Amino acid sequence: MFGRKNEKQESLPWYREPNYKGDLTEDEKRELDSLRYRADRQGVKHPAATYDDLPDEVQSYISRLQIELYDNIQANSFGRSFGERTRGVFAFQLFRVVFEIQFDGNASLGRTTSARSVGL
Repeated sequence: MFGRKNEKQESLPWYREPNYKGDLTEDEKRELDSLRYRADRQGVKHPAATYDDLPDEVQSYISRLQIELYDNIQANSFGRSFGERTRGVFAFQLFRVVFEIQFDGNASLGRTTSARSVGL
């Protein structure tokens, strides 16, 4: 309450994380740090290419990969949900057979009761 205000700590880059197990030397890490610093503070463009800087062929290839990934995700989610529905229907039918439940609008155990069987 009366202590210092918590300042937002800048997140560490992936190569400075404590659990990083790569083989970058300290000089390589410092070079990456300098690139990040110049891009953030001095407005120097990062040397990595942006999407707009790429040739049209590469942009279209990336777009095709993204669409293919999206289609695969959709197909897998449909297959998964279809499989769950199929298992649910199978379990329901098995339950009906085991407990001899018949449904005609009125659920009853054993024999069905309908207006004809009651005599109405």
